[in-house]
Amino acid sequence: MTGLIAWWVRNAVAANLLMVFILVCGLLAWAGIEKEVQPVVKLPLVQVSLTWPGASPKEIEQQVIQRVEAAIKNIDNLRRYNSEASEGFGRVTLEALPRVDLTEFKEDVRDAIDGITSFPRDLEPARIRTIEWKETIHYLTVQGDIGERALGRLAEELRDELISLSQVRLKLMLMLPRKRWRNRRPSAIGELVPPSCFFYFCPGNRVPQNAPY
Repeated sequence: MTGLIAWWVRNAVAANLLMVFILVCGLLAWAGIEKEVQPVVKLPLVQVSLTWPGASPKEIEQQVIQRVEAAIKNIDNLRRYNSEASEGFGRVTLEALPRVDLTEFKEDVRDAIDGITSFPRDLEPARIRTIEWKETIHYLTVQGDIGERALGRLAEELRDELISLSQVRLKLMLMLPRKRWRNRRPSAIGELVPPSCFFYFCPGNRVPQNAPY
C-alpha cells in the first residue's frame, strides 16, 4: 500500500490526469441521469381487486380469495402475496421478484385470473393493475362566499387556464359547507365552513392514487 501511494506522489502528472478523467466521467454521467421533480416509483406489485355486491367477508374469503390464491400460487417470478377480504370486496396483492418485467408479470396474473371458471355469478370482472407511487406536488384552494355553483364554475375556468399553460394534470374536488358536510363520509382534509375547491397538481398525465377525491 505504501508503495502505491509513493508512486502516485512521484508521478503527479498521472495523478492529475486520473482526477480529470474521473471528473469528466462524473459530469457525463450526471448529464445522462433522468431527472424529475416528482419521480414515479414503480413498485414490483400487482393488485387484483374483486367486487361481489352483498357478499359477506366469509363468502369473499371462501368463494373468491381462496380460488384466486389457488390460481396464482404457481405463477413464475412470484415472491409472495397478501390477501384481504371485506364486505362485498376482496383484494390480492402480488409481489414479483426483483428485476422482473412487470408488464409480463401482470399478464401472467391476468391469465391466471381469467382461467378461474368457478367464480360466483354475481362477481364483477376483476380489476388488475400495477401499483405506482406519485406524490401530489402542490395544492391550490379557491374559496369564497359566492355559492357552490358559481365557485365550481370559477374553479373549472381556472383549471382550464392552468392546463392550457403547462403540462400539468389537475384534479378538482369541491368541498361542501359544514352544515351539509356532517352527514357525509369523513375526509382526511377536515371540515370547511365556506364552500372551497381543491386542486391537486400532479406531474405528467396521472392523478395520484392516494388523493382524497
